[in-house]
Amino acid sequence: MKRIILTVILGVTTTLALAQSNTSNVTQSGPDNVTNVDQSGSANLAIANSSGERLTSDIDQTGSGNIAKSKLGLFFGVSDMEGIIEQLGDDNWAGVFNDGINVDGTISQTGDDNFAEIIGGWASTDENLYAEITQTGDNNRGEIEQMDTEETAYIQQLGDFNEAKIVQRLDNNYASLDQHGNGNLTLLDQENGSSASLLQDGYDNAILGIGSVIGGPLYSGLSVDGSTLNVEQFGTGNILLVSQTNGGIANVIQNGSTNTSIIIQN
Repeated sequence: MKRIILTVILGVTTTLALAQSNTSNVTQSGPDNVTNVDQSGSANLAIANSSGERLTSDIDQTGSGNIAKSKLGLFFGVSDMEGIIEQLGDDNWAGVFNDGINVDGTISQTGDDNFAEIIGGWASTDENLYAEITQTGDNNRGEIEQMDTEETAYIQQLGDFNEAKIVQRLDNNYASLDQHGNGNLTLLDQENGSSASLLQDGYDNAILGIGSVIGGPLYSGLSVDGSTLNVEQFGTGNILLVSQTNGGIANVIQNGSTNTSIIIQN
């Protein structure tokens, strides 16, 4: 077993791990830094902490049961940062936590039973945050939560029995979600003035909303208050529940058989 622990304050850092149960922990602060971490095997852990300007963090993992975390400028006045995580294998976990101005988080996973999440917008000075999750395989979960205004979230899933969730808490955000396969689930929660484009291609898929209730989530139709929603579902046995208030707009296309569409506007 080989173990690597690396902390760097300035410069360009590259770590390479080729066995099992490796740990890479990189911290960078200041402008124009780059972090590259490559790990192969199982049960590896990679953590990249970046704070400053014009920073790039890139984590690549091949194998199963790996964990990757990229933390970008949490709660600091930072800008122009990018966090990238790529994982190939099963049962992996990836998370990007981003704050700042012009900060991008991207996660790509290929395999089954993987989980990816991107959380951003906790600081009041955040602006122009972008989050993207791409998953190929079955039984995967992708979640994006953005807490500020004028942010963009994108999730693409290719496979069966996947789940995607996008939560955007404030105004004027945009969400895009594509699911191709069967038995997939989309959950969306947006506030005033936001817009979303949702596509599902397959059978027995569902698009539902998120509401708060003691004991867990309440699936009660899409929560898109005063927002614009564009939905396309292709296939059979698909379900769409839409609930809008305060001037919401819903454009829905369903192509196939035994589909259900429920739209409530008040």
